[in-house]
Amino acid sequence: MSFRHHMSNNSGSAFSDWLERQKAAENAERNGPDTEKQSMFSQFASIQDNFTNQLQEMSGSLPEAGPLSASFRNRITNSIYLFIASGVFAILAIVIGLPTLIVRPIKFVMCMTLSTLLAAGSVIVMQTPSVFLKNVTSGGVHNALPVILLLASMIFTLYVTIFVHKYLSIIFAGALQILCMLYY
Repeated sequence: MSFRHHMSNNSGSAFSDWLERQKAAENAERNGPDTEKQSMFSQFASIQDNFTNQLQEMSGSLPEAGPLSASFRNRITNSIYLFIASGVFAILAIVIGLPTLIVRPIKFVMCMTLSTLLAAGSVIVMQTPSVFLKNVTSGGVHNALPVILLLASMIFTLYVTIFVHKYLSIIFAGALQILCMLYY
């Protein structure tokens, strides 16, 4: 049996199974309760379940390396989770940190730093750390300087907010980090 014949048999049956499930789900939606009354969480859960089922069905026919491999999908998933966490801390910085910036700048600066750190982690996970380091070091000082300055400013900001607790130091560290983010 040839590889192409084997793949067409597997993908044909998987597609027909998927199509039957989709039709059954559509019929259930028509006969079931109003979709507007379902909670947003249950809608997201059903979307995630459908996506997971489709990936599991296709995983037998996907290659072991390349953009459709399991390791790439794991990297994408982890990168998305880090990016969502970054967004949560950015929202916290705006909603909680900005109104209290004059009185307690540590809240804004810490949330902003964690948001930046998680966003950078998302980029590094997506590219894999070895590829990211190769890209940074291969470009010379021009590519390495913004990354080094951003990481140094984040470490300095974390040190100042955790250990120093001085108002002007925290303001200075936050401003330095914002300048490094803009330079990056």
